[in-house]
Amino acid sequence: EPPPNGAFECSNENVINSVCRLICESGFRVVGDSSPRCNPDSSWSSNDAYCEGITCRSPGPPDHGTMRCSEDNSFDSHCTFECDLGYEMSGPRRSVCEGSGEWSVAFPTCSQIVCPNRLVLEHGSVACSHSKSFGSKCDFSCQAGFELLGSSYAVCGGRGTWSFAREGSLPLCELVTCPDVEPIPDSQIECTAERNFRSTCSLSCLLGYEVRGTNLITCGAAGRWKGSLGYCSKITCEEVESFHHGSVSCTDGSNYGSECSYSCDTGYQLTSGSKVRRCQENHLFDGIAATCTIKQCFPATPPLNGDVQCSDDSNYGSVCHITCNPGFELNVDDTVTGYERRCDANARWTNSQPSCRMVKCRALATPVNGGGRCSNMDNDAGWSGVETTCLRITCPVLDQPLHGSITCTNDNEYDSRCTDEENFDSSCRFTCDIGYELLVGSSIRSCGEDGLWSGSQVSCELIVCDLYPALENGRISCSNGARYNSRCSFTCDIGYELVGSQSRSCMESSEWSGITTSCSMISCTPLQEVENGRITCTHRNFYNSSCRFACDVGFEMQGSESRVCQADGRWNGSPVGCGIITCETLGVPLHGRKRCADEDNFESTCRFTCEIGYELEGSKSRTCLELGEWSGVTTHCVLITCSKLPVPKHGSVRCSKRDSYDSECIFSCQEGYALFGSTTRSCSVDGTWSGKITTCESIRCEELTAPNHGRLNCSRNNFYASQCTFQCNTGFYMIGTSVRTCQASHTWSGIEVSCAVVKCGILTQPSHGSLNCDAADHWNSTCEIQCDVGHDLLGTRVRTCQADGSWTGNAVSCGVVTCAVLEVPENGNMRCEDENNFESKCRFSCNVGYNLRGSKTRTCQEDGTWTGISSSCRRIRCGKTERIRHATVNCSSNDHYNSVCRYECKQGFDLVGSRTRTCQEDHLWSAPVPACESSRCGLLEPPSHGSVRCSNDDFFTSQCEFECDEGYRLLGSPIRLCKANRNWSARQPSCQSRDCLPLTAPEHGSVACTKQSFYDSECRFTCDVRYELVGSPVRICEESGGFSGVNGVCNQISCGELSAIDNGSIRCVGSNNFRSSCVYVCNNGFNLVGSDSRKCSATGEWTNSPPVCELTTCVPLRAPRNGAMDCDDSIDECGTTCSFTCRKGFTLSGEARRTCGHDMRWSGEAAQCLRANCPPLNVNPGITYNCTNESNIGSNCTFQCDNEATLLGSTYRVCLNDGTWSRSNPVCR
Repeated sequence: EPPPNGAFECSNENVINSVCRLICESGFRVVGDSSPRCNPDSSWSSNDAYCEGITCRSPGPPDHGTMRCSEDNSFDSHCTFECDLGYEMSGPRRSVCEGSGEWSVAFPTCSQIVCPNRLVLEHGSVACSHSKSFGSKCDFSCQAGFELLGSSYAVCGGRGTWSFAREGSLPLCELVTCPDVEPIPDSQIECTAERNFRSTCSLSCLLGYEVRGTNLITCGAAGRWKGSLGYCSKITCEEVESFHHGSVSCTDGSNYGSECSYSCDTGYQLTSGSKVRRCQENHLFDGIAATCTIKQCFPATPPLNGDVQCSDDSNYGSVCHITCNPGFELNVDDTVTGYERRCDANARWTNSQPSCRMVKCRALATPVNGGGRCSNMDNDAGWSGVETTCLRITCPVLDQPLHGSITCTNDNEYDSRCTDEENFDSSCRFTCDIGYELLVGSSIRSCGEDGLWSGSQVSCELIVCDLYPALENGRISCSNGARYNSRCSFTCDIGYELVGSQSRSCMESSEWSGITTSCSMISCTPLQEVENGRITCTHRNFYNSSCRFACDVGFEMQGSESRVCQADGRWNGSPVGCGIITCETLGVPLHGRKRCADEDNFESTCRFTCEIGYELEGSKSRTCLELGEWSGVTTHCVLITCSKLPVPKHGSVRCSKRDSYDSECIFSCQEGYALFGSTTRSCSVDGTWSGKITTCESIRCEELTAPNHGRLNCSRNNFYASQCTFQCNTGFYMIGTSVRTCQASHTWSGIEVSCAVVKCGILTQPSHGSLNCDAADHWNSTCEIQCDVGHDLLGTRVRTCQADGSWTGNAVSCGVVTCAVLEVPENGNMRCEDENNFESKCRFSCNVGYNLRGSKTRTCQEDGTWTGISSSCRRIRCGKTERIRHATVNCSSNDHYNSVCRYECKQGFDLVGSRTRTCQEDHLWSAPVPACESSRCGLLEPPSHGSVRCSNDDFFTSQCEFECDEGYRLLGSPIRLCKANRNWSARQPSCQSRDCLPLTAPEHGSVACTKQSFYDSECRFTCDVRYELVGSPVRICEESGGFSGVNGVCNQISCGELSAIDNGSIRCVGSNNFRSSCVYVCNNGFNLVGSDSRKCSATGEWTNSPPVCELTTCVPLRAPRNGAMDCDDSIDECGTTCSFTCRKGFTLSGEARRTCGHDMRWSGEAAQCLRANCPPLNVNPGITYNCTNESNIGSNCTFQCDNEATLLGSTYRVCLNDGTWSRSNPVCR
């Protein structure tokens, strides 16, 4: 029997082995064995199952909220939640106990309502009773100097938004402003911030005027200016002082802007101070007092070989007398015996500077073809000796060389004879005939001062080229050996082609014409690799090489099976290709697609897929086999279907395609019922319906709760169309909808209801005061007002919120405390922040040149008195200035501020440091004390190639002596004195070099000198081609009048005998002298390693390193795999023979004997050991196979299944060259 609230469903009623399944009603679950079985003895396997009611965990109300449940925590119990006034719900308002024993959703929470964004009032403050929480009241007040416009308070409402006292009127603090300021004569008034609170107006006077009284006023919080502005008075300066040797005139006396100009007497100039000074705003003239000093001309200098004497150095009015030394005379009018120059008012010397000329003899005539040089030392009236003449120098006649000629030049013009016969300085050039070269002697020879030709006798020798080395794999034929104009022709052996010039000639440069010739083996263009095939060649792509072709499995050959490289550099036969095997094209299944890897070609695989809503029957993929057939079976696509959907109770369903794929079924419920589950379900690709099972249930709204401080009355029990009415208690007003109805959407109409307490409005906090309330602005709340320190209270101190929403008493204000007005110090200024009001600070400062005594700052205190002591201004002093030796000092205003003191040194002394010092604001003088030091003439430079020594550097009276270096003599005065006018006596001397006798060039060489035969001249010696220098290469003219070093000679260059080469020989042209050449040749069977030629160079050394002849070898061979190799003892040398053999079971492919040839290549084709055949094939029963050549190499065996079985695996196997079968054996299924 079934238990209460349950029923059994049996597979075969109560017959033996029938299984019955217990199914419980909605809201109950099975406990015990839910599926008993009927045993063979007619008893049930168990009978303890029953249906137990489902319950969920006991619910509880949220903090700051309430809860109501329909059936406690039983199945299908509906619990609704409400939050207290001032709180809002987070989460769903309704939860249901489900069949799983769990509530449908998590229970909600109640959090305090908070208004967004904290209220901010620019230039004001906000005081809130409960921060941003529900019901909090925030009062607005402005800073000092601002007044409040708009709402005075705001309240945080039940919707989390702020409501203001005056609807839509936001609070605003507007800046207080003061009235316009009256204009003041001769001034400018500038105000900040458009006369707003705390803005300032400053008084500044026009140029030439200064402020008397207060120059700054401030706009107060009450909109009145604090203090009053002063007035503008004209500026005046002290009178300017008089000065020596000059005068001063002013444009407007000592008034501001007056310009005073200074001028000096005739012969004096302004050397310090200002030329023009102006009266400034600081009551002082700018610049410094002027000083006039006597003008000076440039120091008078004596003429060379003369002297000068002046009456007053170089000062204005000084007269200088100029005279010449003995042996010299003034270069002026002959009648003048003395010469004067005067320093005028323009600081210039009258007359021009004269010179002293030497008393001269008559000019001597220069000899023809000669020259002259005078010492300038004689000063008498006549010349010693007799008249001088120059005779022409001649050299002997030169001989013309055999096989050569002479051409001579003069002024770069060539002639067939010597330029000036055999006279001095005639130059002759020697040249050789074509085919000859200058091997001995100088190419150019000149007739020298000694009547001898420079250089050595010339000879011309026949030109010879280097011997041409033997041509490997070819032959050489020359018309005249290696001599000039000999022509050599080249030919190559059969199988080789010529690279380079076919013929070359010995040229005039001793070089062969054309380019290097060699014989290269003929080669064909390399054959390209065969795609899907293989190629094997005997000698790569060289002449007579044979190449064989083979195709991979699944491909067939097209073209010649073998090709040979011919003598014309081309391959015989036709090009080779391997074409792929193809199968018949497969059809595309209806409602499906086909995709092939390589179309219908061998081993291409085609894969099949069906359209969405269809499933595949047959082979998913098929492969093209070697025999041109496809693997697998034909493919088809079949339509997908789903099971039939049940119709929900109290509802209906409509389907677009019944139960076929992609059919869409739409569910709907009868009126008064709500749909649970999926509204729409579709038949999917996997044959199942999308979405969840659909049911229709009755409509019901969540239960409403009464508001705090209010009541609730509902007509029905939360079902559809039920109406609930709300009312508030006395002293509260309603926020929300008073009547709400349950709608078809499971929700109540209208908005949530709350009851708010009556309020009076937040009081405004007085400026400079505080406000303290016990319950914000609620009914019966009391507020007490207090003023800040320094302010007095006006109005009602305590006020209470009444039942009618108004406050008791009168509005309150706080007035500021004031102090007595302070006096401005004489020669100073005073600036106050807020006139003489409480906490106003007044700051004192003194005018330039004065110091403050007393308090710098004084503040108005709470008791109406000022802090600190009275302030005054006193004049600044720097203390008396110091006096210095050899100088005078004058100060403009003793040691008072801005006084300027000027220093002047006595004659013969120079000032070091600042010429003036000024008394500054910091009680210090502007610069250190200067000093007077002795005058200096400036340091003297030593003469070139000489030195100078002075007794006292360049100070006055210092004496300097001059000396010359070795090899030089002094010209001019050896001593110079530093005079009082800061100039040196006499002129700067110089050093002149001494001479040596001329040098002659060595035979077969030449000489070149930097300074001819003068002192310190450097002469370098060089030898002609084929000669080297023995002796000093460089000689220098010394102070003694002779050249350093020893005479040099030019000897012929020789490189020495060459050592013989092993396994080869040497052939030389020109013995072992300069430009001789030698060629190295190796014996047969040996290769030359290194350069094949060497030449005797100008350094006496042979070019290049000596070569060696090494034994010729071939590339080492290796024994074939599965075989052996036996070679001669000569190891890869020319003529070495190697024999090859294979192991048992393998056959030899290629040459059995190979020999190393002269071309360093092995003869024949490479040897290989190939297996004779492959092992027998062991195939499974039911498979038959057929082979093209049994088990021999290259045999191809194909497989097929008996009866109707399918072959799985490879359809063929090939016997490879290594004796193994390709691929693996297939199977049949």
